[in-house]
Amino acid sequence: MSTPDPDRDAVYAAEDRLVRWSALTAELGSVRVFGSAWTPEPEVVFGRVEDIGPYCAGVLDHIGHPHPVTVRARRGATSAHYEEARAVIAIPSARVGGQWAMREFTVLHELAHHVASRPGAPEVAGHGPVFRAALLDLLRQTGHPIAATMLGIAYADEGLG
Repeated sequence: MSTPDPDRDAVYAAEDRLVRWSALTAELGSVRVFGSAWTPEPEVVFGRVEDIGPYCAGVLDHIGHPHPVTVRARRGATSAHYEEARAVIAIPSARVGGQWAMREFTVLHELAHHVASRPGAPEVAGHGPVFRAALLDLLRQTGHPIAATMLGIAYADEGLG
């Protein structure tokens, strides 16, 4: 039986906004969000799943997180996910149609699950406040403070505290 994840859809909607805003910024130079002009930092786009593991290791080292994570290619193209029991991030490769997932924000989303995980603590499972705080912190720590602020705005607009 899976753990309820009532915030999942709202988190995904907020993250979809951030991706759209970033795409508009690449096209227009900035984006207006709730009356203010923003220029989120560009994100890394990975060429191969094998490039993601060293990136994650570097991020974990930078933030002082003591537990490593493994990255593997996912067979299906429709989603990326984190396997808490084995500390594994599964990302679909471009070869199977997963180019959409080969981006820094997707990787940081999955890495936030790892950083926020506490074995035996279901209150941090899913996309709740602990996960969201971890993702916002990862964005800031990886040089994306404007994107973190924008995602926080999107979370609030989706009704997430």
